[in-house]
Amino acid sequence: GHESLGSLLPLGSSGHLTFCGEAHPARDVSLRCLDEHRWRIQVDIGGIMTTLEEVEEWNAFYQIYEGATYMNNGRTFLVTSLDFSTRIAITKGPVRTDYYTSVVDKTTIETSA
Repeated sequence: GHESLGSLLPLGSSGHLTFCGEAHPARDVSLRCLDEHRWRIQVDIGGIMTTLEEVEEWNAFYQIYEGATYMNNGRTFLVTSLDFSTRIAITKGPVRTDYYTSVVDKTTIETSA
């Protein structure tokens, strides 16, 4: 059967509509990640795996790789492992480091004369 998540109701006489329901549809839409293939960056907080953020797959390996430092809300996390089947990066932290990591993308082009 079809299950209703809520209703759109008129908001005063302005013609605008407001959502009324228990579900929060906006939570399922990321404004930062438009790519349907995303990596979740997670950390273990008190025995519960918590998602810090999601990154688009095309950009993921510039930010998350084993040994990378990952910044989130001013805190540093250390990427400890990647699960390619579920697209999850596991981190440890927050940690204090006196360094940060970054990827260098280098392309060499050779021409034949």
